[in-house]
Amino acid sequence: MRVLLLHVTRLRYRAARKVLTEHADDVPEGASWACENASLALVHVVAEDEQRSKAELVRKLRKLVAWHARQVSASWIVLHSFAHLAETSARPDFAREVIYATAGKLRERGFKVHVTPFGWLLELELSLSAQSASRVFKEL
Repeated sequence: MRVLLLHVTRLRYRAARKVLTEHADDVPEGASWACENASLALVHVVAEDEQRSKAELVRKLRKLVAWHARQVSASWIVLHSFAHLAETSARPDFAREVIYATAGKLRERGFKVHVTPFGWLLELELSLSAQSASRVFKEL
């Protein structure tokens, strides 16, 4: 799994186009959402991850994202499936399960969490902070 963490002072998206016929979230085209002061996790679940324990993947991702949110004092955690950080990708259903299970575990720990529409291309507007931990890349 590859994860790019960004501290965003402002985030806005609009669901532009559904790209997956199966496993995509059921949202209307044009749906939008916005927040301020978030830890944005761009998550790429890779093919090799399917050989690993899903629970272990979720635990590692949860710990990393929670750490980043605390480092930048984020009000929100936003999880976004981003299949552009490696050459191979896990099956969409597997990736979706990892992301949503991680969101649930983060919520259990008191974080405000939003998951961007899975299986959609989004129009994104981001403003990044200049804190030292505002941009972090990890391979889990």
